[in-house]
Amino acid sequence: LGEAELQKARASGDKKWSMAAIRDAEHAVRLDDSLALAHSVLGRIYANAGREDDAIRELKTAIGIAPGNAEAPRELARVYNNLGRFKEAEASYLQATAARPTDWYAHLLLGLFYFDRERYSEAEAEYKKARELTPDNETVVRNLGVSLSEQGRYPEAIELFHQALKIKSYAQTYVALGAAYYYEHRYQDAVAAAETAIDLNSNDYNSWGNAGIYYKWLKGSKQKSAPSLRR
Repeated sequence: LGEAELQKARASGDKKWSMAAIRDAEHAVRLDDSLALAHSVLGRIYANAGREDDAIRELKTAIGIAPGNAEAPRELARVYNNLGRFKEAEASYLQATAARPTDWYAHLLLGLFYFDRERYSEAEAEYKKARELTPDNETVVRNLGVSLSEQGRYPEAIELFHQALKIKSYAQTYVALGAAYYYEHRYQDAVAAAETAIDLNSNDYNSWGNAGIYYKWLKGSKQKSAPSLRR
């Protein structure tokens, strides 16, 4: 029940659901404080409510009860990361992947963590581990492509973006594809990708901004640049 109310809180932004989630998850812990799952869920709920110290306490309790569980260290890493405690966040992510090496999501989160630190080769390695576990996962394939693009490996990245689009047509993938085409000086392809991204999500300023930049480099399209950038 607490988990369901947490999802309602995230979806609606209504604090009443957050308070209900705290109430029910705390009650679960009172009913049986030896359950790692109860402490883990309560920790996630506290984190969502901005009660980081309480979240850390509950998640550490869950880890103490069930050291082999991957969810609690994964969530603890998120809390540390949001607090800017990056060393502790990395250690917790590594603990999560060690506890359950087959958890693709933990590898993805560790990859995202490394990517945000501009540790692109390490991010690539984690994304590849995630992809081995879930090869048809659009999010994993797209992020692997982005990590290669940041390393200047544009042809490889472009191939991965196309693979991701075969799984799911997603605006952010077209944004990334357009950028890779742009850096390869394939301006017509870059424009086409940016325009497709706009068709899929016309409220994303990145897509309009990128299109405005690409139009300047494509013969016969310069007049479209300024309106796109203004938008």
